[in-house]
Amino acid sequence: MKTRIPAAIVIAATCISLLSCDWMFGKKTQAKTIVGKWAIENIADSSKLNKNDIGLLAFAMMAKDSTALGIEFSADSSFSFYNTKDSLQDSGKYYIDTTLQTLFIKQDSTNMPLRIIEWTDSSLHLFSTTDSVWYTLSKK
Repeated sequence: MKTRIPAAIVIAATCISLLSCDWMFGKKTQAKTIVGKWAIENIADSSKLNKNDIGLLAFAMMAKDSTALGIEFSADSSFSFYNTKDSLQDSGKYYIDTTLQTLFIKQDSTNMPLRIIEWTDSSLHLFSTTDSVWYTLSKK
């Protein structure tokens, strides 16, 4: 009788701890997705050297017009720039490498790696190591 009570307590404690920490059933995490419309909130250039085509396009579009500039990522690995006045400005393909935490943008024949600095459900902060441009996007 004396050994049954401690054994029952150990078994009960083990069952409660396994259920409470989701170790036994595994908590399913939802994968982040970039698919959808994102507003380009800020583009900051930390270098005065070479700029890429995407940065120049974004600067030109913002200077031309005060409407919001955005980018839409599709599930088929394509993206397109847009603003609220004119729908489509430019397009290309993208690829996300989660192990490298990098978003690869392909326009025409150029590949541009953008390092993912911070990625939440509502914001995305990217850094281009090739030309030192910071991009801040917010989910629409």
